[in-house]
Amino acid sequence: MNASLMSFLLVLLVEAISVIASYLKDRLNRHMRDRDQEYGFDQGSEFA
Repeated sequence: MNASLMSFLLVLLVEAISVIASYLKDRLNRHMRDRDQEYGFDQGSEFA
């Protein structure tokens, strides 16, 4: 395996990890906001 292919795969891996991380963070934020609305706290957007 040559070096350019290795670096390309590394960049691809880092990009995939960042996309997955931002997706999970978005889901977590939405979950927390929904839970706050259930309990009557309406200030979830302040901590975003």
